[in-house]
Amino acid sequence: MGRPLLYEVLNYVFIFVSGLLVGYFTLHEFLFSFNEVMIDYKINESFIKPGLPLFDIILIKNSQFSIAVFLLGFNKFIQYLVMFIAGLISGLLLSPLMPICAALGGILPHGLLELTGYALAGVGGYKYFGLHVISLRDSLVKYLLPSLVLLIIAALIEAFITLKIILIIPTCSV
Repeated sequence: MGRPLLYEVLNYVFIFVSGLLVGYFTLHEFLFSFNEVMIDYKINESFIKPGLPLFDIILIKNSQFSIAVFLLGFNKFIQYLVMFIAGLISGLLLSPLMPICAALGGILPHGLLELTGYALAGVGGYKYFGLHVISLRDSLVKYLLPSLVLLIIAALIEAFITLKIILIIPTCSV
């Protein structure tokens, strides 16, 4: 009998959050010039305007990542590595942009759903490609489809609500 789904999902979330924390609290000091380039890119490309165009970008990016994590299910270590690196990059991009409480306020509303979506895709991919304990149909219906539904909801929250939350908490102290 396998581990409970919650345990498996939390493993993926823990790996991502570990990368996020490493990127946010440590590595950004060494890579600040990289962050300046990314900030300029986001501002110059009007990436931070909320609405449907942002929703489309977020949904496509997140769906592609979720499908990639699913397809990497033949090796859980590779899935974990990809999740850690994605968290690391997210932490690097957040660090110079906002204080921790604004980052948490902006990330938590959509991030919990987004990470759960990635984790479900990872679990489904591993159960099908790695363990061969479920059929492709079951893997798609029980894991990847719910993952994509969570990502749609998360993208709506991120595109229409997250930036408003971040603007409400411009400065804060912990």
